[in-house]
Amino acid sequence: FALMGSMLVPPRKKSLAVDYPKLLARFLTSTYSPQEATDNRDGIKALAEMRAQCLSAAEANDTNIDNSVKYWAQISLLDKRIDFNQVGITFTWLDAFKGPTTLAPSQGKVTSTSLHLEIASVLFNSAVLAMTHGSTAHNDGNGGPEGLKTAAQSFKKAAGMFAGAAKATAKIESSLSTDLSPECLSLLETLCLGHAQRCFFEKAKGDNMKDGILAKLASAVAHFYAQIGTSLSGPHAGEKIAKHFKGHAWINDIAVEEAVFRAAAHSHAAQAVCIEKNGMEKGKELGHYAMAVRSLDAASKLKASSPSRLAQMKTLLAKAQKDHSNAKKENETIYHMVEEKTAADPEGKAMVKSEALPDALVAVGSDRFGSLVPDSVRRGALTF
Repeated sequence: FALMGSMLVPPRKKSLAVDYPKLLARFLTSTYSPQEATDNRDGIKALAEMRAQCLSAAEANDTNIDNSVKYWAQISLLDKRIDFNQVGITFTWLDAFKGPTTLAPSQGKVTSTSLHLEIASVLFNSAVLAMTHGSTAHNDGNGGPEGLKTAAQSFKKAAGMFAGAAKATAKIESSLSTDLSPECLSLLETLCLGHAQRCFFEKAKGDNMKDGILAKLASAVAHFYAQIGTSLSGPHAGEKIAKHFKGHAWINDIAVEEAVFRAAAHSHAAQAVCIEKNGMEKGKELGHYAMAVRSLDAASKLKASSPSRLAQMKTLLAKAQKDHSNAKKENETIYHMVEEKTAADPEGKAMVKSEALPDALVAVGSDRFGSLVPDSVRRGALTF
């Protein structure tokens, strides 16, 4: 039980240009000294180049991900030295899902002099690159152990980046675009964990682990995706998120993913009951198969994002129906047990968690502003 093809990945955020060489040099000249601005000229130039590399990254490869993380690390370190609200640089970022349009030119556009907007947005885009890298590794690996391992690791890193972005936005006093809201960033972190758990399940399935274990792993995948579905459009979804994603293809795609792995969980649970009880709990087995069929049948009626996805759903549904039918015939012929029409979802066993962001000083490699005295220290020294 699995849907082939790319996993769900959000689009990257876009940004307007920032003139580091002019504005940061001016700040250092007026606040520190002309000599300080001269001493940090190369660092400022490098900072501008790092930002440009991040925004122009076309492929989700190791180099581009590393460059993006290095830029995040450098501005995080710089944030400890300079109060960017005093620098005069305005950062402008657009919502990844709903940016400006002709009729709504300001839609999704956020501006701030806070460096934390830049930090959060860079982490958001770094996470998207890591997710894309993971999805590619998953597809190119064709379900092989190395591809699944690489994919899972990428998704866990991305989850940590979204968590880091949430911490950065908590320090921003001005309004945020919806994609940087705590609710949306939490949703995206959960999406990454769902993808990583899926890789773990598929690896376990490839290793021929017992059906009872596979049922728990698949159920955890379904639970992650169910959390996202609830956040997007469920009865308890936040008004802002529900409005932002109304009519979005993700709503059905997530519902389909949840259904597939819920069906997988019940299917493996049915097989586990059959093997462990030697067929003597056929009624319970049939209940799990019935749930697998019911889950896939409901999902197959949703509008799919692609014809191939719909075709895959029909194939999975046909398999589930066949398994249910075979078990039912076996019960009618041999066991004659009361057929159960439903079953509780198998207990989930999550095996993944978000990976913490690296230490900024380690990640940056070389702090280009390491000799710059923090502005707070400099101002404190002037009082003596």
